[in-house]
Amino acid sequence: MNKFIQKEYATFVDDITTHHFKELEQLLEVYFDYFKNNPAVLSAIVSASIEGFALRKQSDYLLDFFKTRIKNQQPAPIEIAYYSGAIFASLLYWRENDYQYSAAELAEHLAEKIKNDLLQTGEKIF
Repeated sequence: MNKFIQKEYATFVDDITTHHFKELEQLLEVYFDYFKNNPAVLSAIVSASIEGFALRKQSDYLLDFFKTRIKNQQPAPIEIAYYSGAIFASLLYWRENDYQYSAAELAEHLAEKIKNDLLQTGEKIF
């Protein structure tokens, strides 16, 4: 079961890679929409206790996204881990609270927080 879920999540990450997003909001909206429209995938990830695997794949993708698509803002790897964890925790919270916001609203809110944080720090921590 774990292998199947890992394969499905890896396929999802590969699929969003083909979109060639240039804005964080676009990426996050597709991300949240996917999990809202495919609740069994997130439930399976949680039930199989492979959140760590999903988070690592997501963090790897997010790091690549910033390196290749948003070249003017390069968070340190520790910051990527932080943002990725916040995104995943927000996804879980959103699901547990019956998707009370639209995917677009949630994506815009989180993207704005991340962008503001990057503008304020301006420097890499490590």
